[in-house]
Amino acid sequence: MTNHHPICGSHFSAKTLRSLAKKGLFLASATWVPGLDGTYANGETAYLLSDGRMLSFLQVLKEAA
Repeated sequence: MTNHHPICGSHFSAKTLRSLAKKGLFLASATWVPGLDGTYANGETAYLLSDGRMLSFLQVLKEAA
């Protein structure tokens, strides 16, 4: 995979996407995961990276830094 998923990529700045790509990581997909209380009402978006990890928005930003 050499490109970020277009919908996932729209959630992040070009700078963040470039930083991930330089590290060989690409956004493959996104899904909605339950929150800490176990309900989807308080859930958040999780992003699947090309290395198989699912990360939250802030974790993706930290990975790109």
